[in-house]
Amino acid sequence: YDIIILQETHLEEKNERNFMGKLDKNYIWGARAAIRENKRGKAKGGVLIGVKKKAGPKPVLRQWDLGVQLQGLSIDENTKLRIIATYNNVGMEKVVEKIEPLLTEAMEEGEHLLLVGDWNARVGQEQCASGTIEDAQEKWQRASEDVRRNGEGNKLLELGSSYNLVIANGALEGDRKGRATYIVDSDSVLDMVLVSEEMMDTVITKLRIIPRLGSDHLPVEFTLEMDEKSPQEAEEANPIMVPEDRLRWKEGKEEEYRRSIEQRLEQREKGITGNPTDDWESFKEMIWEAARDCQMIQSGGRRGMSEESWMDGEYKDQRKVTWKALRVFVKNRNNENAKENLKRERNKLKELQKEKLRTLYEKRWQTVENSKNMTEFWSALKTFRPRKPMLRGTISDKDWVDHFSKLLNRDQGTMREIEGHTRAENTGTETQRPSPLQEQQQRQPTQTRHPEEDGQAEAWNQELTLEEVENALEKMAGNKAPGEDGISANFWKALPEAGRKELHRIINQVWTKEEIPRGWETAKIFPIYKAGDEEIAANYRGISLLNTAYKILTRIMSVRLTGWAESQGKLSESQAGFRAARGTRDHVFTLNTLIGLRLNQPRKKLYTVYIDFRTAFDAVDRAKLLEKLERMGLQGKMLQMIRKIYTTTKNKVMTEKGCTEAFESNSGVRQGCPLSPILFSLFLEDLDAPLKRKKVGGTVVGGEKIYALKFADDVALVAEDAKSLQEMINTTQRYAEENRLEINEKKTKIMIYRNGGRRAKGEKWTLKGKELEVTRSFKYLGFWFSPKASYNPHIKRLVTKARLAVNSAWGIQKRARLNTLRKKLYIMDSLAKAGCLYGVELWGWQRSADMERFQSRYIKMAMGLSRNTPGYLWRLEAGRRSIGIEALRRAARYACEVQCLEENRWPKICLREEARQALNNQPTHVGKAVQKIQEETKNEKILQKIWDGAEGSELMEELEKTMEAKIQQDIEKDQEKINESNYCPWYKEIIPEVTGATYWNDRTSKSHTKEQWARLRCGNVGRRAAQGHKTTSCRVCGAEEESVSHIISCYQAQTLMSGDRVRELQAWLEGRPNGMTTE
Repeated sequence: YDIIILQETHLEEKNERNFMGKLDKNYIWGARAAIRENKRGKAKGGVLIGVKKKAGPKPVLRQWDLGVQLQGLSIDENTKLRIIATYNNVGMEKVVEKIEPLLTEAMEEGEHLLLVGDWNARVGQEQCASGTIEDAQEKWQRASEDVRRNGEGNKLLELGSSYNLVIANGALEGDRKGRATYIVDSDSVLDMVLVSEEMMDTVITKLRIIPRLGSDHLPVEFTLEMDEKSPQEAEEANPIMVPEDRLRWKEGKEEEYRRSIEQRLEQREKGITGNPTDDWESFKEMIWEAARDCQMIQSGGRRGMSEESWMDGEYKDQRKVTWKALRVFVKNRNNENAKENLKRERNKLKELQKEKLRTLYEKRWQTVENSKNMTEFWSALKTFRPRKPMLRGTISDKDWVDHFSKLLNRDQGTMREIEGHTRAENTGTETQRPSPLQEQQQRQPTQTRHPEEDGQAEAWNQELTLEEVENALEKMAGNKAPGEDGISANFWKALPEAGRKELHRIINQVWTKEEIPRGWETAKIFPIYKAGDEEIAANYRGISLLNTAYKILTRIMSVRLTGWAESQGKLSESQAGFRAARGTRDHVFTLNTLIGLRLNQPRKKLYTVYIDFRTAFDAVDRAKLLEKLERMGLQGKMLQMIRKIYTTTKNKVMTEKGCTEAFESNSGVRQGCPLSPILFSLFLEDLDAPLKRKKVGGTVVGGEKIYALKFADDVALVAEDAKSLQEMINTTQRYAEENRLEINEKKTKIMIYRNGGRRAKGEKWTLKGKELEVTRSFKYLGFWFSPKASYNPHIKRLVTKARLAVNSAWGIQKRARLNTLRKKLYIMDSLAKAGCLYGVELWGWQRSADMERFQSRYIKMAMGLSRNTPGYLWRLEAGRRSIGIEALRRAARYACEVQCLEENRWPKICLREEARQALNNQPTHVGKAVQKIQEETKNEKILQKIWDGAEGSELMEELEKTMEAKIQQDIEKDQEKINESNYCPWYKEIIPEVTGATYWNDRTSKSHTKEQWARLRCGNVGRRAAQGHKTTSCRVCGAEEESVSHIISCYQAQTLMSGDRVRELQAWLEGRPNGMTTE
């Protein structure tokens, strides 16, 4: 269709942008939002209009009070058409009031009119009359299956007559009988087209009512004869790109795929050339052919119906039956049997759909429950989450290329550096001497110095083994978007033994011949929206998708290079990024200890600067990187292959129409490449070397002086006085200039940790002549630090973030139709706890009231309980414990892990120092919390065992005893409160086991029913002073206090309840078994 108009969309303004972003990009779309009058249910009204893009002037879409109008359509060279779409849910009087100014404006501008919409008015067989058009009623006499006329219809006829409009329904070819457009309760013509009389039979030539399922209203289709560009001209003005085919892995096809590969390998033996590029192209084509054999190719880039779709054969058969009933009814509208048959078949279709959806949601939930890791969990969970558009079709290819080319190509002369331009050290001048890159490129390949010449072949330069390829495949995640070759990891992981050997041969050939196959140098960039205007390319960041075979090679190289760097001591303790047995929590714990120890000393402070490098990964000078690697002692094939990889790198940007033209990048390490993290760490390794050499700044812990904490490009420098911190900033700025990195002075922050008081007068720090901001809080590696090293600011931010996650989880569990508490809390825990327990290694030793309130809120939401329900009730009813127990367990587990580290590791040095300070009665925040735990559980061994260097298992044994004691204390406190409860005095009679009430596990009962029982059991039913009610009398009869007993005996209340509910309540009060009424 050239024009599409949808009425009663229920689409709210807050959802318009996302929804319209998913619509066909070959149309211009406009909308009038629906209005929400109540919190529950759908919003009312809403109009959506789409106009196909064509050559020539673009039509203008404008909102008006009750719909959307389309202006600028050319009937011919001299005449314009205005289309006004509306939906009447306010009454014709209001519609006339709002639409008349538009009609007057159009007539003054000489435009013809076409009004279309759901008027909710019945005009019978009447036609609009006009004093200026002779015999209009007779000329355009209407037929109609709806013969009734009402007051709203009279107003519509009057409106049409006033503006020389004629009703097209029932008066044009295709609808001579005036078919009904609304077919539920009565056959009515509510959806009508009104046009300027001059257009009848000349511009609007046909109109028909289309039988279609899915709505109570039938679509109205009309034909306009207009002056427009030829199809060829329109196509040239707005070309349509057809997406390429792509591979799509299907479970259950493994064996068929393996057999196909094996057959093709047997036929391919004679086709092996020994050339890496040719052999790779041949093997890649084999994968595609095998996938085609197994029907694992998705054509045209359009996703078909999901395999788990509820639209199976049974549903499709019933839909055919319903469709047939609709067609019979349309032909015989006066036949009551046909009408009843249509209603019956439509009801069957609706019930079948509900049943199929229930089965589908259960299947999806089983997938969530059976998830083996977080990747599978999120993949399964996304089926319950609403999808959002990811790409914007309005951004041109040129804008995409310009944006990402600017990010990935720095004006640093990086490629010229490879050709010989280097900066002379210390002098700041440039000399024309060959760089290490140029010197090695000038050598013949056979002259490249390999360790084999020394009689000692380093492991990192030997040929690649089949075992290494197998390990790399094992670690690759399936179902990830592929790179330039279009082959996802699933197809490599499913290769038969012969296929894996062939893959190993090709990759090893690439390694030994040092030749990168064509296509491996190209990355596909997928734009991800950040913030700001969605129509501007600069507001997107990119995710690079690389060839999966290339990633197998570089993963093996990464393992070898990391092994070399760790075994040779090339990476210092200050770098924790992308290293085994290290993580953000180690540096967070270390920095927290440095702050705590410093603040323990009278009138002492710790000064910290958090350095922010501007797009550090994309800014790495490749020539400098290779020079550093060579200076570190890396030689042979490993160095040569890294050089080959970074000699030429290309990129394409993925858009909705395909991919842009390729462009080269000359700076940075490759995003998405397994080799990049270790390369970046080695590049930035010497950042703190000048600080150590000059002995500038730093602070001491356990005899170890720490200058810098690095996690990839997140850098924190520490000093004990203001002057030293400025010297560290100056030294780091010189380092950045020498390494062609840029420090972002706006995001680089200063923090002063102190016990109180004001900042000293005159204390300020500058970078490149600009004063740096001194902040009162800073988020370093995900943890919010505050001047007094308090954890409360961090916890409050976590709770705020977790609340948003819970709100998101609430919508997910509703869409998933979960009806057991375990399932509800599983979703909420997975989404909420993952974020709210971050940094628990520090604050988990002490219970947080904010965290307890947060957990209380979302568990009571899941159970349908009132907000004022006491904690001792919902904890036992749900079988849940305090979130403080979970936090304590995680903090204890981390302490045991640290206890198992080598003696020279910073976290272990810090942990022992925390224990020493506490044993000497000078505890930091962590030490005080551990001391309190020891006192409450009467276990004084924890700190002593840490200081004595006990084994991790031995320490964990003591901590397990401590946690068991805390849990038992909590249970006893809750039991005591239940026995004394005025809020719910009967709960002590029905108290469940510690694991929770069993009725929540009943899969046959609806979630709403279980929530009602939870409210009843936990005292939410009735009104009593103990629950905070000022008026406690029965809201129905007003005679007595509104208790559960009274509700059952109150005759007026019983009339509001079903008989089954009354009997269940009576059985519950009498203690008789009755379904879910007992434990």
